[in-house]
Amino acid sequence: MARIIAVVSGKGGVGKTTVTANLGIILGGMGYKVTLIDADVGLNNLDIALGLEDRVVYDVFDVISGRALPEEALIGSQDFPGVGLLPSVKGSEGIKAAAFQAITAIYAKTADYVLIDAPAGVEQGFHRAVSAAKEVVIVTTPHLSAVKDADRTLEALGVYDVDVCGLVVNRVIPERVQKGEAVSGDAIAGLMRLKLLGELPESDEIGINSLSAPRSESRKAYIRLAEAIDSDKEGYRVSERKRFFLFGRK
Repeated sequence: MARIIAVVSGKGGVGKTTVTANLGIILGGMGYKVTLIDADVGLNNLDIALGLEDRVVYDVFDVISGRALPEEALIGSQDFPGVGLLPSVKGSEGIKAAAFQAITAIYAKTADYVLIDAPAGVEQGFHRAVSAAKEVVIVTTPHLSAVKDADRTLEALGVYDVDVCGLVVNRVIPERVQKGEAVSGDAIAGLMRLKLLGELPESDEIGINSLSAPRSESRKAYIRLAEAIDSDKEGYRVSERKRFFLFGRK
């Protein structure tokens, strides 16, 4: 049975979809069978992040409604060994959480990892994605507004039956951290009382392009992230651990 991990963030625009896509590619390159599910039915950009938008025929709603078999809707690519994508579609906000859980469970039977790209925020789409997962990875950037929203997302996870793997800090500029002009990933993770899974450097490249150079800093950072997630299968449950939330409660 696969590890089912929802990749979440509080704030939009922190690079969560790119993190999902690149993490899936690296895990696939490590020999795992990975299914990526786009749960963001409003923006549904995971296919674009993977460069597979022209190959979309079926989507998550087609599988749920029975118009396509689960294996028919999954998009594979020779460029990404072991990785399959279940795309989303705009205008399917009415998908029930129970239906999404059911199809996620189907894909989990034949994969090592199922990565769910959750929509930003903690609304209905967040519930749909997280309710189907067993584990969660939280993505933020070093910006105060993003950290604040990530902390509120962590608080919201307390009602779900999921383990929190840890925190990914994206778009880090090491030079600024070294000069004391920006907060480090370690500091952010420490404040949130989360394990730091990885720091991903700021890059001009978007999506899979950031992995194109074999020795690029982005690629090396994603390899470290994949190895951290793969080696540590013990997260913690927010509901079972007393926390001090950085910015209080809504």
